[in-house]
Amino acid sequence: MQYNGRTYTASYDQTIVFNAGVSTLLTIDMSKTAVTLSATVLPWEDGPEISMTASTVTITAEVGETDDFFKGKSIYLYYPANNPGANMPLTYTYDQTTGSYAWTGTPIYWDDIPNSALNITGVYSPVNSEPTLSGTTTFTWTISEEQNSAGAAYYDRDDLLMSNVQLTQPAPVNFVFQHVTSKAVIKLEPGEGFNGTSELVGAGIKLLDFDLTGVADISSASITSSSGPMNVTPKTETDGVQYSALVMPQNKAVGDTILSITLPGYPSTPFYGVLTEALTFEGGKQTVITVTLNKTQILISATLQDWEDGDEGQIEIK
Repeated sequence: MQYNGRTYTASYDQTIVFNAGVSTLLTIDMSKTAVTLSATVLPWEDGPEISMTASTVTITAEVGETDDFFKGKSIYLYYPANNPGANMPLTYTYDQTTGSYAWTGTPIYWDDIPNSALNITGVYSPVNSEPTLSGTTTFTWTISEEQNSAGAAYYDRDDLLMSNVQLTQPAPVNFVFQHVTSKAVIKLEPGEGFNGTSELVGAGIKLLDFDLTGVADISSASITSSSGPMNVTPKTETDGVQYSALVMPQNKAVGDTILSITLPGYPSTPFYGVLTEALTFEGGKQTVITVTLNKTQILISATLQDWEDGDEGQIEIK
């Protein structure tokens, strides 16, 4: 049987006998094969290690995302190679249905996919708004400079996750989402001259000259830095201890000053972090910059100066 340019093969799970003088009625139920989907999200991966003179840069892992990451949230599905000229993307929301959560949205039928091959990309952002394509497969993504405030500029809302899946036959679409931006974590440690972490509370942290705008490509599920640089105020995780920020994937060279730190007790004396090795901020990976702050000690020495001769005078007593 053929329908809409496709050939369908009918099968039966019992023996059929065609008797002479008897008409046999074959009732064939035809149904389209729906593409079902599931989604998971990967935690930030470890990146390369690097050290600095005044402070050190190391890499640590982050606690993985929880199982209910997508509850009540949406992802946007693009498949331009299979659906030219159609309105995209499709919106799928992870809603509670009949006591459990499931993805709901407009069905994608395998029978409607040209050439029987599906190239589909899922895009997720906590801001829960549809990215606007500026080309066939790209859109612009901008991260906020201020990442330590509530509202639209809040740090978590600038995160962007993408996943690309290619299928050549009917199968569930299992999206494994990866962070495409890069994550910088700054850890402060009291060094020489500081009495514990109390003097570090209220620190003003800035990442200096980082690219914050990029072009996301749904065909490769990746993002490339396109403009910058800007100074970033990171999110305070633990005041005086740890801060974090999202930035575009980018390279930093030897000699680059990548951060400044100002303490309440020394507002006019900022500390600066200068790279002694090249550093790459990779998409999906976090770089942890551990900064040890040392006070500059004023050295005191003393010598005794001899009495010097001054002007001479005479006193006459009569």
